[in-house]
Amino acid sequence: MTLTKGIGSIVTETIGPFKNLVLDDGLNALAANEFDAWVLYCHVGVGSTPVSPANDGVDQPVASTNNVIDTSLSTKGLPPYYSQRVKTWRFAAGTFNNHQISEVAFTNTAVNELAFSRALVKDTLGNFTSSWIRSDEWLDVTYDFRLYPQFINTDGTLNDGTGTIVISESAYNYTIRPSNVTTLAYWDASKATAKSMAVSGDYMCGYTSTSTLGLVTNQPTTPTGDNATSTNATFANLAYTPQTFYRDITYSLGPYALNSSGGLGAIRFHTGFGAYQMSFSPPVPKWYDTMVFRATLAWGNVDVIA
Repeated sequence: MTLTKGIGSIVTETIGPFKNLVLDDGLNALAANEFDAWVLYCHVGVGSTPVSPANDGVDQPVASTNNVIDTSLSTKGLPPYYSQRVKTWRFAAGTFNNHQISEVAFTNTAVNELAFSRALVKDTLGNFTSSWIRSDEWLDVTYDFRLYPQFINTDGTLNDGTGTIVISESAYNYTIRPSNVTTLAYWDASKATAKSMAVSGDYMCGYTSTSTLGLVTNQPTTPTGDNATSTNATFANLAYTPQTFYRDITYSLGPYALNSSGGLGAIRFHTGFGAYQMSFSPPVPKWYDTMVFRATLAWGNVDVIA
């Protein structure tokens, strides 16, 4: 987060960036709501109570606003990869009367409760501080929310997930890594939520038997180098238990999806937390039946500013 204050067109002070914590209420909210649908109001206060996951909002509230004056949405093209949603709220001049603003939180209403995240105002060295806002000064609060992929290191080197699944009493090794991490349609932090998401009409795409995983900026290959074969995939978001911060999703490849003689070599599946690609060795036989895959989405805070 960053605080900026000024008079007219003149900026008089900027503090930050400083870290925030997505609270338990915020992590729970992501199971049912997209980031943009929940983070609507900015609250500021004069409290100094340390931030903890159980916080409900700002400790000592002074003002709130839903006056968003600027937004941006992007993906980072170099490691560490992430998608970011940046929103700036403005408190107009006259909102404050010589208040020392020292804490910030975000909610979905003007009520200071069930906050998505909270932060104490800190300088670039991480020391607690405050910003003195006079009655003739406006205040901007900028929140940079980021969505980081799993199974890749911050320097861009691969950290693939691996394992074995059993289908019809036969074992198949799998490898999983992120897919299309620089493509906004696949990684959209404004729509971050623990649910399945359709990309170009597909919740999951299948690839033929000789496909191999692509780079994290790409997707699995096919024998001809074409894009994925579109399938009649369906999904189900299974029930979420509050405070667990994970949710299971089932993806189903229907009877007429990718019935190639060589079997299913890889899949790409789409979630509200990004897209992932997964290969199988040996390829999974796929005839006129339905195959169901279960993916577990888990989410939490990442302690990084980069």
